[in-house]
Amino acid sequence: MTVFAGMISFDTIDDSFEHKCTELREQIETSSSMKASYVYKHNNAFFIGLDVGAFKYSGINQDEETITIVAGDPIITTDVGRSRTKDVEAIHDGLKKADLNILRKARGVFCGVHFNKLDSKIYLFSDKLGIRPLYYYKKSNFIVFSTVFKYLQNLPFIDKQENFQAICELVAFNYCLADRSPFQYVNLLYAGEIITFSKDNIMKKRYWRWELFKVSGDNYDNLVENAYTVFVDSIKIRLGDETNAIAFLSGGLDSRCVVASLLKQNVQNLYTFNFSTEMSQDKVFARLCSEKLNCTHREKVFEKLSFPNWSQLIADEWKSYENYVKNKPKYPQMAWSGDGGSVGIGHEYLNKQMVLSLQKDHSKAAVEEFLRYNNVAVPARILSSKYARNVNKILQESVEEETEGLQCKDKGRKLYYFLMFNDQRRHLHAHFEEIDTHKVELMLPFFDSNFIEKVISVPIDKCLYHEFYMDWFGKFPPEVREIPWQTYPGHKACPLEIPNNLTYQWDKQSSPGKEVKKHRKTDYSYVIQFMNQKKFPVRYLDKKAVFIAALLHRYNLRDYSYIVSAVGKFCKYIQ
Repeated sequence: MTVFAGMISFDTIDDSFEHKCTELREQIETSSSMKASYVYKHNNAFFIGLDVGAFKYSGINQDEETITIVAGDPIITTDVGRSRTKDVEAIHDGLKKADLNILRKARGVFCGVHFNKLDSKIYLFSDKLGIRPLYYYKKSNFIVFSTVFKYLQNLPFIDKQENFQAICELVAFNYCLADRSPFQYVNLLYAGEIITFSKDNIMKKRYWRWELFKVSGDNYDNLVENAYTVFVDSIKIRLGDETNAIAFLSGGLDSRCVVASLLKQNVQNLYTFNFSTEMSQDKVFARLCSEKLNCTHREKVFEKLSFPNWSQLIADEWKSYENYVKNKPKYPQMAWSGDGGSVGIGHEYLNKQMVLSLQKDHSKAAVEEFLRYNNVAVPARILSSKYARNVNKILQESVEEETEGLQCKDKGRKLYYFLMFNDQRRHLHAHFEEIDTHKVELMLPFFDSNFIEKVISVPIDKCLYHEFYMDWFGKFPPEVREIPWQTYPGHKACPLEIPNNLTYQWDKQSSPGKEVKKHRKTDYSYVIQFMNQKKFPVRYLDKKAVFIAALLHRYNLRDYSYIVSAVGKFCKYIQ
């Protein structure tokens, strides 16, 4: 299944429940422009699923007593003849017996629901990292769940009382922390979590706890070799019987490692896609790499990239190109991606000072350094005086609460796990939020659970600044390392010569070009539109400060794009 949703009422059922079921179905079918693939109703419970056909088989298993629906690919069986059907069946049989070991064996990206008709209990579960999102709304004895947040947001019977703390986190980090969402009564399953709902009761359990893993005492060279072996294995398992594949290819290392590993599995035709700006390291290095590895490469050039819908871009490009392709993939809605590499193995956003503070049990100092190093803050200047004074204190306390709750065997990894359980867990939510329209499933080997196990077995001091990553990268074929690559600021530099005429992703633009100025005019209109609405959240935002910032941004006196973004988020989620 691609997306699923449903609801259950533990109170007396009336006609309003039927109406709510209809509204939920309309949300899914209208958004996707498709008829539901699966609809099931049993007394007080309703389930609906949509399958876009990316995988060979659907993710449903049903018998007289129970139903299991899975989105994504759990990857439990790893033999040549493996199938998602077998994995879903294994989860179904395991949960019928309340056996969570079956979830502990999974290494893929997935989420699911299991329903027992006999006792009306419903179980929601996430993968070990919680990468595939599953939201739930609970108020009194009424539960609504969905793999797509906008379905809940658009339902008229959902209480959309705002969660100010979560919205501040969203503004500062671009994601909410812990299990929070912008709405008070809507939550997101955590990493490796299963939640059981029954009448008047909710039980949460973490079936998998990464932070309890210990550092390996093995030889460092063996740790590097083991990580490489497992990564290649994760590619092979996901590839299955596919001989032609589609992949993103940027100018960085993550997608390059995926592409190189695919070719090592004897993929005969690899179609790579790049979306970047003209004369950029991203564009040029991707093209050179594709030529070196004999890929069929396509690129689309933008004047400015501002977090586009990458999955829609690759879906549109493939659609315009596939008629010219002789050797098409068996599963053309699957696209290979390097997402997860920069944090999962590269340890982006961390530095030695943070790790040292954590190892000395100075968590508060580590969090302060983390926020400073990554320039994380809420623009207090646009908030009303009541909230401006304490907003960034609230933010720090949110991070401290998350890290203090981690009983790590390796204390220095606390902020790494914070990032994996928050930044990376929410990293692909834009992709999954629109999966019913772009209909692309991402193949994500960097989020393979067995691979992450190998990474966290390495002492964190060896992992910072892409140090372990580069030793691991040294295991790849020599030709992969003969083309320059784009690196993160402050991390291990590329040893090859970088042409001076290429733009760098993290360079600050000295002066805005015509296209940027055009965007800033649009930004200004965007903010003014919100300000003219009756529901503008004046209890949280200082209207005068917002207007001044928008004006300075409009006339290119300041780059206040982050304030424009913040205003948009506050206005979107505060009714």
